[in-house]
Amino acid sequence: MNTPGYAETTVRRRIVFPWMGKRDRTGLPGTVVSSAIIRHQLRRYWPISLVGSAILLILGPVVALLSSDTQRARSYIVESMLNDQNFGFLAYQVLAPVVVAVAVFSYLDSKGRVAFIHAMPLTRDSLFRSNVLSGAILLFIPQFVLSLAMVPFVSMGFSGFASQDREGGLMDSYVNTAVSVGIVGASSSSEPVQRNPDMGDLLRWFIVTSVIMLFIYALSVLASILSGNIGVAVLVSALLNGIVPALSVLTFRVLDMFLYGFSYDSVGYAAWMHPLIDLWMHGARVSPWTVAAFILVSVVVIWASGVLYRRLKSECAGSNITFGGFTMVATVLTTFVGACLAGMLLESLTSTYAPVRSNHGLFFLGVVLGAPVVFAVTSMTLCGTIRIFTLSSLKRFAAFVVIAAVFFSLTSFDLTGYEGRVPAQQDIASVTIPDISLMALPYAGTNANSITLTDAQAIADARALHKEIISRSRDPKYDSLFTGSNAETGTGVSSQFASSSGCSNCYLNDDDVLSVEFHYRMHAGSSMNRSYHLYQKYLNQSDAYRRLVNDAGYRKANSLQTLGYDNIRSSDVSDVYGNSTYVADPEELNGPSTSLGAVDARTLARLLDEDYQSLPNAEVSSNLLSYDSDTGNALNKRVLIGISFQMDEKGSQDNTRVFYGITDDYTRTIAWLKDKGLYRAMISATEKLMPTSSS
Repeated sequence: MNTPGYAETTVRRRIVFPWMGKRDRTGLPGTVVSSAIIRHQLRRYWPISLVGSAILLILGPVVALLSSDTQRARSYIVESMLNDQNFGFLAYQVLAPVVVAVAVFSYLDSKGRVAFIHAMPLTRDSLFRSNVLSGAILLFIPQFVLSLAMVPFVSMGFSGFASQDREGGLMDSYVNTAVSVGIVGASSSSEPVQRNPDMGDLLRWFIVTSVIMLFIYALSVLASILSGNIGVAVLVSALLNGIVPALSVLTFRVLDMFLYGFSYDSVGYAAWMHPLIDLWMHGARVSPWTVAAFILVSVVVIWASGVLYRRLKSECAGSNITFGGFTMVATVLTTFVGACLAGMLLESLTSTYAPVRSNHGLFFLGVVLGAPVVFAVTSMTLCGTIRIFTLSSLKRFAAFVVIAAVFFSLTSFDLTGYEGRVPAQQDIASVTIPDISLMALPYAGTNANSITLTDAQAIADARALHKEIISRSRDPKYDSLFTGSNAETGTGVSSQFASSSGCSNCYLNDDDVLSVEFHYRMHAGSSMNRSYHLYQKYLNQSDAYRRLVNDAGYRKANSLQTLGYDNIRSSDVSDVYGNSTYVADPEELNGPSTSLGAVDARTLARLLDEDYQSLPNAEVSSNLLSYDSDTGNALNKRVLIGISFQMDEKGSQDNTRVFYGITDDYTRTIAWLKDKGLYRAMISATEKLMPTSSS
């Protein structure tokens, strides 16, 4: 005979659950919460809080106190905890809410206990709220204990809580502002001094981690109501916590696979869909709107759980799923995620190259093969039986098929016209094209700044390139530009458009994949982003790209002026990699005859920009750098002088050096160097760094 969970009786004493207050709509006397239920739950499950407190104290203060190198070790431990980089803390934040929620509602796995508890003179609302509150107390006691134990390890003050971040937000991120304990003598005076963590940092950590645990706890409570089986409830909790981010990421990945031009990176990650992912992406920081949003969602989930609890039938206790409708939802969503993962796995295992527009037949094969398997496993788990070939199972699988068919139809066949959409010229305020990373002059890939075009003609040329990519991708005549040579083994496919770039031993060969992005900003304030993976041979053969890079507006946006002349500190003769010395006779290189200070280097940069604006139009391939197959050195017979500008970090956006290749077309610059008596010395130095670079 099973003893009811709350009927812990002896011969001499009987537990009585008092109630007080007015009658509610059910006609039964009820209270907001039952103190007797709360006390009973705390007496029963106090070991959970005790173990949780012990784990957190051992991972934090105890380890800090027992560290051998006291100052340095404690610094690392405190910093890693406040940055939430301690994997023990992260694991506790994920697992503890699930354990507590499943524990306080564990009586739902027995029809006898459910019948006994529901027969007590308490409303289900009061019983539900009492269980939720007792679980919250058990969950957050270790958090308070750890926070109090960490007080001696931080300084007084709250500057760490209310600091401003670099983007002007209300609160700072640990990613943006380092928090560490200062170590005397550990750094030179030239390095920035990092502030000590204070009470504000500790409070910020407590708020963020509490929100994470509250969110997971709320979903775990819902999972415990949806399932009367403890093991299945844990699986359902994992499903509820991960299904929304998983669906988001998979949807964007599939769109990235099928919609040519879709930019997965521009959409961003699903950080806003779960506080744990938000913490992982943005660091342990407090954003009032984010905190409020996650708390509100948690409250709504708990409220919905209470509604379901009131409607729970006692005879459903112990069932894997207590509400039949959830079986349909969970099965369809899990099957969709699993089938997509199977398709991506099969395609990734069989793909030996990275084609620009690949054939996704293997993806669909993986979906077809994986969907029945995932569906069968999910159905057996949720239904608790191997007899899944029933009419209801067929209905669930049919629902999955319909949803998958609609989704893949919208993505595979571009029914919405996404791929062919290009903004009208009059609507565009600016176009930003991130660095394409071509090893081409003048920067040879070292200037990683985005190029923002505001000139009308430059915008028109960018639109023309965008439209050319779309039209050629649909024209079989240009298939060779969108197909890698490795994909044509044994076919002998050849075309006039698949010819080499004309640059032997180019740094990037014809089959290297480059990313070409268009970020449109409209006059109305809206934006549109597209991203295309193209082979280098496409850019070599693109008339639109040649016109764009030769456009005056593009050259102005790509000038050294955009980096800021005042940010230039000096310049040296160098190769593409920034090397300014060579093995033989290093003392002869970059002496007074080849190095320039800030004033002369800035003058040189202005002259280079003037010459760059007046350069004659050139083919893309003529500016590509090649390499020496024996030494790996950069080569280009048009380069006379290689200059490396040393930039301030702010001006170069973390690129401390920017290479610039000077050719004989830079007449003003050459004349100035000759007047300064630097021309011959710089050519000689460049020859030693980049052999055979000059004819």
